[in-house]
Amino acid sequence: MFGLKFIRIKQYSAFSREFEDKVYVQHLIVKEAPKLAAMIFENIEKIRIFVCGTAKYMPDSVQDAFVKIISEQYFNGDKDKGQEVIEKLIKKR
Repeated sequence: MFGLKFIRIKQYSAFSREFEDKVYVQHLIVKEAPKLAAMIFENIEKIRIFVCGTAKYMPDSVQDAFVKIISEQYFNGDKDKGQEVIEKLIKKR
C-alpha cells in the first residue's frame, strides 16, 4: 500500500532518578545484547539508534556498552572490531 514499509519498534525505558533500584541505559543494552547486536550487525546500513539522557557520562557509557555487545556477540570479544562497527554507525548520522 503506497510503497510504505512498516517496521516494529521496541522501546526500552531506564530510570535512574525516580527509583531506589537504578536502571541505566547501558545495563539494558547489555541485558538485551543478543537482540540488539543482531539488529545492529544485520542492518548496519539502515539502522538508527536514538538514546536520550544526560550528556555528562551517559554517552561514553552507552557507546562502551554497544561496543561490548558487538564485540562479544560477533568478534570473540575483540573490542577493536566492535569499536569499528559502532564508529561506522556514528559517522553515518
